Amino acid sequence: MTSNLILVEGTIPTVERFKTGLWSLDHALGQNGMWGAPLRSIYEIYGHPHVGKSSLSYYLAGRVQPTGKIVIADIEGTMDGAYLTSCVGQSGFHGTIKIVDYADKKGPRHHEAMMQEAADALYDDETVNASVVDSLGMIQPIMEREGDLEEAFVGRRALIVAKWARRASAWLRSASRGKATFVVNHVNPIIGGRGHVTPGGQALKYAASVRLMMYRAETLDETDGTFLAECKIEKLRYGGVAKERKGLVVIIPGIGISPLLTSMFDCITLGLAKREASIKAMVRGEWTSVGRIGSLLEAARNGDTGRFDVFREMLDMKDMTPGAENG
Repeated sequence: MTSNLILVEGTIPTVERFKTGLWSLDHALGQNGMWGAPLRSIYEIYGHPHVGKSSLSYYLAGRVQPTGKIVIADIEGTMDGAYLTSCVGQSGFHGTIKIVDYADKKGPRHHEAMMQEAADALYDDETVNASVVDSLGMIQPIMEREGDLEEAFVGRRALIVAKWARRASAWLRSASRGKATFVVNHVNPIIGGRGHVTPGGQALKYAASVRLMMYRAETLDETDGTFLAECKIEKLRYGGVAKERKGLVVIIPGIGISPLLTSMFDCITLGLAKREASIKAMVRGEWTSVGRIGSLLEAARNGDTGRFDVFREMLDMKDMTPGAENG
């Protein structure tokens, strides 16, 4: 064993993290027993339509800090304000949401300007914790907006995304405290091959510290569409990628990510709870019914946190158990 003395000039960066409040996702994004999502990072969250990409992005932005400000550039122009505030509220955030203006005195703003404002706010505004760009696949370059439909503008979107990614990455690194930015993207099939590709070019793939693909795993309620989604980590700068790096999230339409229901399904996946005619949990050495799935779904919609205390307690105990990092 050697004990070389290493001298360092300057400040050695450390990986700062924030807890998502979603047990399996915190563990999927962790490293060496340090659970949680890395800060000073660009997150690319992508998948097919209606898998919860925006919902997760809004929720995670709210988890960076409970107060302060979140900046959102709605490139698609389809945001539902009531749903946005609910999604962010589910994270426990009680600060300010700043929506980048769609227009100014000159008329509609170009997407480049909207994205630049969201990036610069990470450094210019000390109160900003996170930004969201939704979504990259709908970026319309200035030349495309002002040109004719038959004209080709190959590579323009990728150029915009590359410039934005480099700008945001620089501001995240030089900000006085840890922040994060989340970009929503879609997936396209690879023609003549297998797998998928995301719009926006290669620069974002290099710049992103986390690339996360979402899938619909199961519909839990056919009436309102509540569903379970799986988050597969396809890139993790701090920790690498393995097939075990997956997180679960439950999304309630009209409300957003449900940390309560997510904790229940994390326990089921870990074998700490059973999904039978009713959901059963191990309480004081015995399998005890917590309630039927339908009643628990309704309790989560109504914010009845007490019904889920047992699941959160079991997850907390698992983290305190020696060797839990391997669980």
